[in-house]
Amino acid sequence: MKFESPNNEHRLSFEWKGELGMSGPEYGTMIIDDNLEIRGTQPSVVFSEDSKYVAFPALKGVDTGPNYAPDRNNVGFRIILLNLENKEFKYLSGNKGYADYQLQELSNGVLRYFVNGELKSMNVQKVNWKKS
Repeated sequence: MKFESPNNEHRLSFEWKGELGMSGPEYGTMIIDDNLEIRGTQPSVVFSEDSKYVAFPALKGVDTGPNYAPDRNNVGFRIILLNLENKEFKYLSGNKGYADYQLQELSNGVLRYFVNGELKSMNVQKVNWKKS
């Protein structure tokens, strides 16, 4: 699957790796601008309208080695918010256990997404980008 930013300057591609159990959530590798790979992601992507940020779900509890696979007993999900200008990212939201994350939009600084069919929102303008 391929995704392109609104300003056509950034491209993401998703390489499918597998699914968690039969008919479970899919996971794979997200490749950003052909040079940054983030493993254990899901193919639901939203860009900010200014193309500065992109968000997508990612698994927690994933071995990121060459033959990576989720630890089904310790898996969880979270959302990655990636600054496309400097490639820094933050983990947002999250849970333990299987969940179906579907991102809806990233508009006016608010990320809207569904978790197992329930609509949620988050103000991403409050994200602390300072290193701890």
